[in-house]
Amino acid sequence: MTLKKKLIRLIMLLSVVVSLCGCYNYRDINKVTFVTSVIFDENDIGDIEIYLDSVKPYRSANDSSDKGKRIVYKGKGKTVLEAMKDINMISSSKVDFTQCKSYIFTEKASKSGIKKYMDAINKSQEFSIRPYMFVLFGNVEELLQKVEVDEEYLGVFIDELVHKMNKSPRVITLDANHYLDGRTNYNNLLILGALNLRDDLGEKRLELSGGALFKDERMIKKINSTDAMAYNFLTNKVNQGTLEVLNPQDPNSYITLEIDNSKTKTKIEYDKERIKLIKDLKIKCYIGESQGRLLINNKDVIPLIEAAEEQVLKQFLQNVFEVYKGEGIDIVNVQKLFSLKYPKEVLDKAPILITDLEVNVDVQIEGSSVTGSTY
Repeated sequence: MTLKKKLIRLIMLLSVVVSLCGCYNYRDINKVTFVTSVIFDENDIGDIEIYLDSVKPYRSANDSSDKGKRIVYKGKGKTVLEAMKDINMISSSKVDFTQCKSYIFTEKASKSGIKKYMDAINKSQEFSIRPYMFVLFGNVEELLQKVEVDEEYLGVFIDELVHKMNKSPRVITLDANHYLDGRTNYNNLLILGALNLRDDLGEKRLELSGGALFKDERMIKKINSTDAMAYNFLTNKVNQGTLEVLNPQDPNSYITLEIDNSKTKTKIEYDKERIKLIKDLKIKCYIGESQGRLLINNKDVIPLIEAAEEQVLKQFLQNVFEVYKGEGIDIVNVQKLFSLKYPKEVLDKAPILITDLEVNVDVQIEGSSVTGSTY
């Protein structure tokens, strides 16, 4: 064997040995503070303020159990990295972002623009692109000090909330990776999830509901939970959730339909004058609740409920689309769809302004029987 081959094998062996070494021993862990959530804010003079909701673990050589202490850091600076260095000056341990679960932007920072924050996240090796991104509608200090959550650490709680609510039609979620991928799309419109503070029996709670619409990386509009549901249906992002429809056998009460599966197919057509955006929704569901009397052994009842829900949902989606169209907001990415199908066509105005929406809804109620009747 030549000397060159021996050296190559030795280098490969050393690489394997190094890669098999553990990341931390208990002494290493005691010197690290793990960030669970990062909050970006701005003060009145434009300085960046960063809050780190963190956990400082502790493990001893004689005790196999892990102990952790929650620590909240605050740093300030003209740039993101300067604010981070400000935090490092008051932390006795290394700040580690590998366990970070969420990036949260205050309403003020969002309206000012989050490009500078996302550039720092994208370029710095310290930050990860896995965490979900949110806009906080409320006070930061209140969130960190007064809000009651089921977990000790904010980032862990939000992560569990996202995974529990991710398939709800009224919730919008977007992680940093998909944000960075979509920030260069045709109309540069992106929607982040919204975190709201609400009163609940005398306590402050954190609620994931609705979203925040960004244009050119500045927040231009808060999206309520109702509009969020329309957006999710139109963009094929609904798998589970509920729908409500009037009870045909008791007009003063409602029936709740549990969504089992939902698919939205999209087509676009252009006749040189108008654009037609066609959305075909197919929703499979079952009856989850009836407030009033409902005898579903009658073979005409289920078709009546299906037809009523189809009409309600169709009208609802049309209305929400027209509201955003009237504001010139291309919430369903008509421009991208048009450019992909008609790359050679040049329009003298934004495609959304000459777009008509056609919604076709097919609701199928499954698994119903006489045992499901309400008397």
